[in-house]
Amino acid sequence: MTIALPSLRRAEAGDAAAIAHLLRTSIEVLCTADHQGDPAHLSEWLANKTPEEVSSWIADARNQIFVAVDGHGVAGVGAIRDASMIMLNYVSPRARFSGISSALMAALEAVAREAGSAQVRLESTITAREFYQARGYRLLVGADAGCGSRCLAMGKDIAAAPQISGRNSSSTVR
Repeated sequence: MTIALPSLRRAEAGDAAAIAHLLRTSIEVLCTADHQGDPAHLSEWLANKTPEEVSSWIADARNQIFVAVDGHGVAGVGAIRDASMIMLNYVSPRARFSGISSALMAALEAVAREAGSAQVRLESTITAREFYQARGYRLLVGADAGCGSRCLAMGKDIAAAPQISGRNSSSTVR
């Protein structure tokens, strides 16, 4: 049996609805440790995860957004702003632990490295903290995460050669 690995590519305007759906589903299903089923918290978190808002992110020249596409459609999304701030790294629940997040992170870090950034930052959920720590990210003590106590400011020095780990990390970006 042959398993087709997802391909990574730049997000296009036509991907906005699928990306918004993926973000909402991923947050609702995979991030329960973060929102704890609190409707107010969940509503606040999901408020900007609309096709219209995602379209504006794709159109913003400061952002580079990638999607992982498999036989079922968009399975993951990653975004970096100003080649230094990772804004998104979400996967569909059906694609969790498949290596897509690792492949997206490698692509985002490559963008930053190619732009000459020495460090990348992100705001991690509780759910994703160990994932990022396993990839060399550390908590940034005293840093404002921008989302209060609901996320963790993390960073990674990337000036050195990339550390590739996880399955599917050799995917090419088109």
